[in-house]
Amino acid sequence: MTKKEDYILPQKLELELNRIANFIKRELFIDVRKDTKSRSNGRPKARFLFFNIALSIIKIDYATLGFFLDKDHASVLHAVKVWSNYLSKDYSKYFNKYLSIYNGLDLNSELPKFEDAKEPEEKRIIIAYSNVLDKKNIEILQLRTQIEEFNIVNDNKAKNVLSNIKNKSIKELLQQTEDVIDLVAITRIHPFLKMHKSKVTNEDLIKKQIISRKTLNNSL
Repeated sequence: MTKKEDYILPQKLELELNRIANFIKRELFIDVRKDTKSRSNGRPKARFLFFNIALSIIKIDYATLGFFLDKDHASVLHAVKVWSNYLSKDYSKYFNKYLSIYNGLDLNSELPKFEDAKEPEEKRIIIAYSNVLDKKNIEILQLRTQIEEFNIVNDNKAKNVLSNIKNKSIKELLQQTEDVIDLVAITRIHPFLKMHKSKVTNEDLIKKQIISRKTLNNSL
């Protein structure tokens, strides 16, 4: 088998495969590009999902696809069989989610099909536009890959911050939706901070109430 470091995938293909891998990492918290020989912690199923997503949207042979994860064509063939037998039911939501993202990405999908063109000039135009759109697709893939990697880093940072918070109430609050956090901030936190800023404490309020009562009693 050719060593991975001696083989270079086409740029667009490598970007598409890395994009699928980043998607799986974000959804399943497993990077299929790492520990490729491991069979623990759901890694085989994550690889099966990776192979089947890739085969559904990319024109790629089993050997090249397996090569990306240091696997042979037999591993990809096994993934396809396992997927069709039972795994597709368990992981269909991830599979369909990625396809819905991908279907809105390919700019070439709007071009007329080359095989439907009848005139030589029409074929020439389709080829010229296809080449331009291929370059734009690569740029889009690069930007999306950068965004996804940025989101993964930020997600990991947020998890680390959350794990270091000792106050149970604050930790529970930060795990709520943005709408809930906003509601708590508006109805609870902001009024408290406003009161704290004015340096009026509960003790001050109690003292004022006592003074008011004494004043009222003295006037009676």
